Amino acid sequence: MSEEQERPGTADPRAGPHPVGGRQPASSAIRDITDRKRAEEKFRGLLEAAPDAMVIVNPKGEIVLVNAQPERLFGRTREELLRKSVEMLVPPQFLGKHTEHRKDCLIGPRVRAMDTGMDNA
Repeated sequence: MSEEQERPGTADPRAGPHPVGGRQPASSAIRDITDRKRAEEKFRGLLEAAPDAMVIVNPKGEIVLVNAQPERLFGRTREELLRKSVEMLVPPQFLGKHTEHRKDCLIGPRVRAMDTGMDNA
């Protein structure tokens, strides 16, 4: 045993937790998330206030966040939209290429109107 391991209260961190004084050591972290919560509330407020329909999807194309406008536009409740494939909102004539367009957006994200600059047919 090394001299460091023989001193009370020291441990080899590579070997996992060691009893100290007959007790297993524990650690915890406390983080103030007040600022993060305020930022989330501000973001949600801005999202809801947007005059345009906002549909946010994850990399798999699942809808993870919407504002009130898609509810009005598509006639579906928020609950009906969340966790569903975004393709459910795409008109049938555009479905063929939409998945590819969505993947391209993940590779090279940029701001663009959904109906411009692409051959959607």
